[in-house]
Amino acid sequence: MSGKVYCGRLPATATEKDLENLVKVFGKVREVDFKEGYAYVVFKENKDADRAVAALNNSEFHGAKILMEKAKEMRNGVGGYTAAGGYTARTRQMGPPVRSEFRVIVENLSTRAKWLELKEFMNNAGEVCYADTHRRRPGEGVVEFTTEEDMKRAIASLDKCEFYGKRIRLRQELPRSGTSKSRSRSPS
Repeated sequence: MSGKVYCGRLPATATEKDLENLVKVFGKVREVDFKEGYAYVVFKENKDADRAVAALNNSEFHGAKILMEKAKEMRNGVGGYTAAGGYTARTRQMGPPVRSEFRVIVENLSTRAKWLELKEFMNNAGEVCYADTHRRRPGEGVVEFTTEEDMKRAIASLDKCEFYGKRIRLRQELPRSGTSKSRSRSPS
């Protein structure tokens, strides 16, 4: 059984080869999916992934403390987005994205970052049900989580992380005060 590890807070000076050299001492590496600011490493054996996480989480790498944790699987282990950005059969059947009140605003977002990459990055902190980039304004994204716990974990673990060469800021978007869930504001 293989083990997939999420590597976050990777500094811009790090390369795919640097990361591979760092982790290969823990076991056979099947694949390294290196992005700007984060990566996924797939070990041949799950135990090797566990050892790498235990040894390297919060360790120093190219002058930065990196985040290493087991990658999270989607609920039920089925469905999701493919690496090419398309939907798998399971998500195609599910219809449009579900929206949530557990919303995080991502500031200082690189204009090169796309919604799918942001969603993938944030999924490491919790289950994301919706993500968008640059719709409100350039350099800003919106991520919605399925639970409040996932949202809080994302803010605690990913705020001030490097993503696409920029240090992003995360803040919870609070519900607007004075808004009503009813359709009409006039007295009946």
